[in-house]
Amino acid sequence: METTKNESNDEKPRLVDTGRGFSVSYKGRLLYSKYAPEKAIEKTLDTLEIRAATIVLCASPALWHGIEKLCGKLGDDCLALGIETDKDLHDFAEAALEKKKAADSSLRAELLPLGMNGKIAEILSREISAGFRIPPVRRVIMIEMSGGAAFGKETYRMMLGAAEDAVSRFWKNRLTLTRFGRLFSRNTIRNIAKIPASVDFRDISGTVSKKILVLGAGEGTGKLIEEIGADKIGECLTIAVDAAVPALSANGIRIDAIVAVESQLAIEPSYIGARGHTNGTIVFADMSSRSQVADSTGGRLSFFASSYTKAEFLERLKKEDFFPPAIPPLGSVGLTATYIALLLRAGTEIPIAVAGLDFSFSAGRTHTAGTNAEETRLAKRTRLSSDGFFEAAFGNGARKKCGKNGDVYTDIALSSYAELFRSAFRAQTNLFDAGKSGLPLGIPDAGDYFWNFPRGNGILLKEKGKGKVQAERAAEKWLEDEERALERLRELLMFGNDVARCGKTAEEEIESIVSCREYLFLHFPDGYRCDTKNISFLKRIRTETDFFLKDIRKGISMLGK
Repeated sequence: METTKNESNDEKPRLVDTGRGFSVSYKGRLLYSKYAPEKAIEKTLDTLEIRAATIVLCASPALWHGIEKLCGKLGDDCLALGIETDKDLHDFAEAALEKKKAADSSLRAELLPLGMNGKIAEILSREISAGFRIPPVRRVIMIEMSGGAAFGKETYRMMLGAAEDAVSRFWKNRLTLTRFGRLFSRNTIRNIAKIPASVDFRDISGTVSKKILVLGAGEGTGKLIEEIGADKIGECLTIAVDAAVPALSANGIRIDAIVAVESQLAIEPSYIGARGHTNGTIVFADMSSRSQVADSTGGRLSFFASSYTKAEFLERLKKEDFFPPAIPPLGSVGLTATYIALLLRAGTEIPIAVAGLDFSFSAGRTHTAGTNAEETRLAKRTRLSSDGFFEAAFGNGARKKCGKNGDVYTDIALSSYAELFRSAFRAQTNLFDAGKSGLPLGIPDAGDYFWNFPRGNGILLKEKGKGKVQAERAAEKWLEDEERALERLRELLMFGNDVARCGKTAEEEIESIVSCREYLFLHFPDGYRCDTKNISFLKRIRTETDFFLKDIRKGISMLGK
């Protein structure tokens, strides 16, 4: 057995022959037992059950003892991922893994680069690459591969938590994209033709010197109207979330701006009868929102883009001058409206207040009076049925929480939006809460500074001159390029190598076209990867090509008028 005079002064990990196998000496301790170095990890692996699509985080792998047995338990959709927090041990483990792979190239094991320890969530979510393939992950487990794990126990615990959260978010997002991804993409492409005639958000950002009031569809909006009155609210530049439009219209409140993010047909009833109160209103619309909403208001459009997924075709669009500016995907229309209000004000001295962003509801009601949800509830009542909607408060997933003014009901999604609001906006200057109901938002109550703030200028709508013509040409060119690419894709899918050209096989050209046009497949159940070698995948791509060609050609015809 190899020893040293002063193991506590070891500066680098050192291989130690115990006579029964190899251990590692580092910082005055042996990282494996000196009696049977491989016994502990072998015992752990004997009882370890690994299900499909699992990432096994190997904390401090050092010599990678037991990796052969571990990889023998991994399916083709699994991976052993070594993580190490100590630079010297990381270098040692990297060299040890190279030797292991040289002896057995089939080992499904990788070592996370030291500088990427803090980015494990982004790596497992496929937002960034670690330099090796990450299989589709459904679950994450961790095992301690050596005593070196003791040097970074808290970091390893945090990395495991971040990895588990990332995997959970990834599959929740996948469920959303599977259900709505095609709709998001089609709306985005349909709205491209409307961009040149819209107001460029960049032209009006930072122009508002009037106090701003953001109104959601929660019960807090109705209570504010009762307490403050329509005249006092009229002194503000009023930004309404889409679902709040009918409630404000019913109370005679002029709406200066509407924030529209909903992509589905279900939002259109919120605009019925609104035109009389929204003439001249500017509609801030997400590129993935339903393209018909502006027609219901008679207002001007101003687009923004909140990326609903990470995709190369969206990145290509963001580089185009005609495409609107991007804002973070905040999930809730109320949060998006607040974010837009912050961008619009001319300086931090301009106060902004929010109301109706309750992220909760009372027993029997979910929205403020006058909204489409409330009108529908009242329309359905009969002599034999209650006019209350109690399923929301007492159904599965509902929970009672302490609100601003007593107990309220909420659910996981709404409470998570409230937490996101607090995290995103609590540090903003002169952002106030004018609502008296709902979950706490972590910002001060609106008081004299807000309500007595002097009048100022509202949104200044700037007309486009030469920029409009240039935007039309650029948008039309982008759509025409997509039309040619999809027509070529359809030709390749129908005739294969018979129409191949440019020194590429049909398979290579199909891959190059499809891989940067994720809108064709991101809504597939397996749409997290571009699998052009799968015949089922290609058949589905062929069907989608016709859908998107129809939308693209309609956009070209609109711009050509």
